[in-house]
Amino acid sequence: MTDWTQHQHFSELWSALLAAHHIRHHSIRTPTVCTFGLNHPKPRTMVLREFESDNDPTLILFTDIRSPKCREIQKNNAVTLHVYDAANQQQIQFFTQGTIHQTHPRMSEWMQRALRRPMDYATVQPPSTEMECEGHSLDQTLASDHFAVIVCEVQTIEILKIGSPHKRCRWTVQNGRWTQAWLVP
Repeated sequence: MTDWTQHQHFSELWSALLAAHHIRHHSIRTPTVCTFGLNHPKPRTMVLREFESDNDPTLILFTDIRSPKCREIQKNNAVTLHVYDAANQQQIQFFTQGTIHQTHPRMSEWMQRALRRPMDYATVQPPSTEMECEGHSLDQTLASDHFAVIVCEVQTIEILKIGSPHKRCRWTVQNGRWTQAWLVP
């Protein structure tokens, strides 16, 4: 059983999270991602594509540049990712600063992975557009134009371990150094 609150060093925690991410059906691979809409938070389940660097931890998500979440992040770049790991009875929240990219040193690598399913980015009309009936038209030549990456730079991580007793901790970064604090659950 994994207890993410037990790591003494941030690099150990990040390595453990990365290992969990490599498990095919682990809940960490499909977090609830929250942005801020017009009047309320906007949660949605997304696929967490990868974890980068334990010195400057970053989470990578793929999206369609025309989706409402891109406009939301451009207006307010606070993005929270929430995971509930039922098997280990713990909740983890990543508080991040998100940016939208269509150019990046790794863009061709990410696009190659994303465009294995070009229909995800090939709708003629933008995501969330109302339709008169079910179904939508696709133009696969548009897929690469619509593909974007959300880069989420992690600022804080909070972990709640359900148990007897419950345990809760927070990791924060300041001047490139990660520190852990214990919180009342």
